[in-house]
Amino acid sequence: MTDRLKLARPSGRTYAGLAFAGILVMLVALGAGLASGKPTQARTLGGTKHSPEPLCPQRPGENTKPPPTPDQIKHQCQVVGSVTGFQQMAAGHRHRFVMPKTGKIVAWAVDVANPNHFEEKAFGSRDFFGTKALGGDPTARLAVLKKKPHSHYKLVRQSETVDLQSSQGSKQYITLQKPLKAKKGAVIGITFQTWAPILAFNSKVAKHNSWRASRKSGKCQSSNADENRRLAINAKPQTKTGSIRQYGCSYDGRLLYWAYYVGT
Repeated sequence: MTDRLKLARPSGRTYAGLAFAGILVMLVALGAGLASGKPTQARTLGGTKHSPEPLCPQRPGENTKPPPTPDQIKHQCQVVGSVTGFQQMAAGHRHRFVMPKTGKIVAWAVDVANPNHFEEKAFGSRDFFGTKALGGDPTARLAVLKKKPHSHYKLVRQSETVDLQSSQGSKQYITLQKPLKAKKGAVIGITFQTWAPILAFNSKVAKHNSWRASRKSGKCQSSNADENRRLAINAKPQTKTGSIRQYGCSYDGRLLYWAYYVGT
């Protein structure tokens, strides 16, 4: 079962090189900040001129006393969980996560927010997105998808699951020890078997950013908050290689992930 994969925990903000097709592809070293933010000699999927900030923590916090009223909340902590998704429009541009040529994904990245302890405990609980196999930590993995008719997608291959707990509050780069083959036209998505705070959302972001999720149409969202929670919890990520799932739900917002590939 894919859910039983050993978690590959990233080593903070340090990087290693990787060999691919006889060429040494080096990840950019970090000093106080990012030098260029991506592997050299690799092209970026998902790149835009500006990237919005991820949500979390909520301001003011949910655990303040007395709790804030709705009109006092500047923004709520929102995360993504129990789903596979891909960005269909980023900063007004479509197809930013579609492979323009056949190649291999050699690395990927996520911009992870820093939820407070109250939010971590809530989203990581077993009755929300926590799982027996993976616990309550935020996790993610890349997915290579092949488009099928009627908003269906086949999971061609996927990376190992990465635990993002130690990456909160930073942009984390993950080198793939086994690069993922991806044909021209493949869609590069991201899977959340538990949850991850990598969502950017506000009225400005919503105008130019949207993503699709592995949920059936008609089970996307509700005007009732409790029903929305139930729909999110009951949704399932696409983790079985070779399976075909409907991506029938589209949501406003930006999933803050990137992929880096080398053409063959």
